[in-house]
Amino acid sequence: MSIEKIKLAAAWLLLAATATLLRFKVTLNSDTLFLDSLFTDLFQHGGRWTEWKFVQAPAFVPDMLLYLIAYPLWPDAPGRIFAVSAAQVLLLGAAALWCARQVAPQLSRSAQAALLLLLAYVTLTASASGMWFYFYSTNNHLGATMAGLVGLGLLLRHLAAPRWSTALLLVLLIAAAKASTRLFALTFVTPLVVLAALALIALPKQSHLPLRWRRQAWRLLGLLAASQLLASALEALLIRNIPYEGHAHASPETVGNSLKLFMQATAAAFSPSNHWVQALAIALLLVLGYLLVALLRRLELDPAGPALRWPRLGGDLGWRYGAAAALLCVALPVTVTGSVLSSGFGDLNSYRYFTFPLTLACVLAVILLDHHHRRRALAWHVGAVLGAAVIAAGAVQVTRQQQPNVDMASSVADCLKAIEAGGFPLKAGIGDYWNGSAISYYLPRHNPVTITTNDTVPMFWVTTLGPLLRPQNYPAHQHYNFALLRDNGAGGQFDYTPDTIGKLLPPPSRVQACPVDRMQIWLYDGDQLDTAMARVKADYLARRAARK
Repeated sequence: MSIEKIKLAAAWLLLAATATLLRFKVTLNSDTLFLDSLFTDLFQHGGRWTEWKFVQAPAFVPDMLLYLIAYPLWPDAPGRIFAVSAAQVLLLGAAALWCARQVAPQLSRSAQAALLLLLAYVTLTASASGMWFYFYSTNNHLGATMAGLVGLGLLLRHLAAPRWSTALLLVLLIAAAKASTRLFALTFVTPLVVLAALALIALPKQSHLPLRWRRQAWRLLGLLAASQLLASALEALLIRNIPYEGHAHASPETVGNSLKLFMQATAAAFSPSNHWVQALAIALLLVLGYLLVALLRRLELDPAGPALRWPRLGGDLGWRYGAAAALLCVALPVTVTGSVLSSGFGDLNSYRYFTFPLTLACVLAVILLDHHHRRRALAWHVGAVLGAAVIAAGAVQVTRQQQPNVDMASSVADCLKAIEAGGFPLKAGIGDYWNGSAISYYLPRHNPVTITTNDTVPMFWVTTLGPLLRPQNYPAHQHYNFALLRDNGAGGQFDYTPDTIGKLLPPPSRVQACPVDRMQIWLYDGDQLDTAMARVKADYLARRAARK
């Protein structure tokens, strides 16, 4: 086996090793338990898919498929969440390498190993920071990145040798990705439409280009249109309850807030408070700067006028690299601008929306380095060894510094266990969104905790209506005798306190303080809470029926 093959195999092993660090990132809450709750309902309670409401990005591909595989293979939710996160790491590595080989078929194994080492560093950084990237975090949108890389590779293959099979795969991929996350439309589909439109406008002025380029642009628009129609059909089939609550409504105030969060997130990325994140941010900035200088040097103006000869963006690397570079030139500003102007940049972790263009930039930078410096074998070997050493040392440091997760839901569940051990028989309860699925999961009998807003109305979000519509299938949900409230002044995001929902609930038989996160547990010896919740559920179903 050649040293190049050994180096590539070693890079894969190191990537897999860094993926194991993600086990430290697993925490349980209503967001991370979404798929576990879904499959538990479907497989154990006879639940119905049509009764579920998903998030804005349901991640059918690949997250939901991966979790479906992991569900029977791992005995608990933390193991499944980690398994899916680790699988995402390996799938992203495979997608990046496959895309790179489609852009540059002669890509060396040293360059491929470098790409895997870059991903290993990103994975290490994710494990050593609060970065939302893989499945352990909520709303990661990583499927848009994987689909974008594979979609670009399929597109290049189709442009090089048009085949119906490749076109069909591309349409299916785009449709599945679009149904999984709307971010894919912003970060991949929209840039392709822009490029095709620009090509149709510019190409007629380029007499030296053959007619087939214009035909390819029209074919691409046709494929994108077909994929959008298929995506709409898939969404209508799979998503029966539209998550309107997840829509970001753009206004001057929300756009201004998104811009403010973008600036804050950028400053945080370059902050020395976390050296792993800071080094990654600097590296990405250098990558973008390197590509910008290289691509500007390759721009060629038509001597007869100001028209840009876009295929020359590839330089000696050819039209494949030029097409990928053109996609990046459009995708990055469109994704950043669109995320802010749509008010989608809604938290300090929203850089996750830019993962596809940033990943593509790294791929193109490595390809360019490989093209110019492939013969410098010693430099590639030394760089790989140094990179691997830094990643290995970082992995050891992260492992040693990890502290046990302080899981609030587990601590609240311990309070409930103590209450039951004291002679109070827990049945069903109510709580806010963050005190729902995770606390129920930690209880020995998984006592259901119905999520409501602070006006007692059931919160139909990332959950099922099954217990309300078909109570006979959910007998455990039919007797409520405890409520999980937060102390006044500590209501959190949902303001779930005695001063809000507490005024709408019947007086409890007693209140048990739970010092964790300033919680209090209202206990009912009789059927007072159950009677109140029966009226609430009946009113809720009546209002739903009236709206239909």
